[in-house]
Amino acid sequence: MLELTTESGATVYVYNYTNEDYINENIAVTDEEIDQMINDYILSGYSKLVSANHADVRTGDVANIDYLGKIDGVAFDGGTGQGYNLEIGSGSFIDGFEDQLIGMQAGESKDITVTFPEDYYEELAGKEAVFTVSVNSISVNEVPSKLTDEIAAEYSADAGRPEFNTAKKLRDFIVDKEKKEKLSSLIFENYYVSDIDENIV
Repeated sequence: MLELTTESGATVYVYNYTNEDYINENIAVTDEEIDQMINDYILSGYSKLVSANHADVRTGDVANIDYLGKIDGVAFDGGTGQGYNLEIGSGSFIDGFEDQLIGMQAGESKDITVTFPEDYYEELAGKEAVFTVSVNSISVNEVPSKLTDEIAAEYSADAGRPEFNTAKKLRDFIVDKEKKEKLSSLIFENYYVSDIDENIV
């Protein structure tokens, strides 16, 4: 057990502090954890659009579309777009819009009907609209399969930490940072405070 005294006069006891096996077990990080973090927080930012190898629009695809929306047969402001990249399933458009694009193919056009929610802009709230949609192309976001020195150097420079300019250096930094965060959590889970100054609020 580690005993610390704070400037305020409180005594902090940290249990299991000298139990090396306990600490190592609880701050260990797996390759899978680090790979997931690198994929989610780094590699995903370096994805690029590539042509899909399937013919129909699917959830997760990016459909490049032209669309024209009308209410009671009249086009409305903000209801028209050309060459718009829409990620299917992102929820970027009105509920039901993206779902109705699933299954369409490049070069295909169709009318889809949606209803604006009641809490939408006043002039459109609760109204039914018909969108004529044309699919120009279908793409997918391709994420790099691994962290490379080039990506590490660019990411580190952008983050203001150019010293982590290789894949190994950046990965080691992430491992060390994750272990420190787990150790901090472990300390907070295994401590209690006594002798607190009554004047502390």
